[in-house]
Amino acid sequence: TYSGAAMIGATAVLDVAKPGDRILMCSFGSGAGSDAFSFVVTEEIEERKNRAPKTAWYVSRREVIDYATYARYRGKLVMN
Repeated sequence: TYSGAAMIGATAVLDVAKPGDRILMCSFGSGAGSDAFSFVVTEEIEERKNRAPKTAWYVSRREVIDYATYARYRGKLVMN
């Protein structure tokens, strides 16, 4: 997931967060730097957290593929 990992992790944390919780999200880049964000969860989390499926549900639906399939999908292999 590379740089998307921080966002996926943040959504998973928000799925179980409670009002008053402090969330620290940090990304780490490969040479481009990194960012850190600090959030305090408000009462609105209770109203909003059930508007979409939980992150764990999305992750459980993943389809594991081997490297050859990944490379073909990404155009890394040229078949003549």
